[in-house]
Amino acid sequence: MLRRLADEEGKHRRYVSLDLLGPRTLAIENPALFMQRYQAPLLIIAEDGELFPIEVKLSATPTVRDVRGISALQKKGAPLGKGMVACMVDEPFPLTADVEAMPPDIVW
Repeated sequence: MLRRLADEEGKHRRYVSLDLLGPRTLAIENPALFMQRYQAPLLIIAEDGELFPIEVKLSATPTVRDVRGISALQKKGAPLGKGMVACMVDEPFPLTADVEAMPPDIVW
């Protein structure tokens, strides 16, 4: 479903499973290089038929523009729960009615 959504939008994200040792180790040991190599990932947690999207950004000043991946899922009618942007903020705050900016220590 996610690959179809990305293709319909005309964007081709790289799909990375952190079950693979190489990307997981890189994400832990050198997050900046991971983000450069794999672009900003959109992580999705599926639970009880709902999708909980997480955009990952290195910014300490996220904006509504940082929820574009989540917005694309909303436009397609995906069954979304609350979303978040994991970023370098000190305290959580709302970016939109359905998405909050969250510090990485809360997310992970």
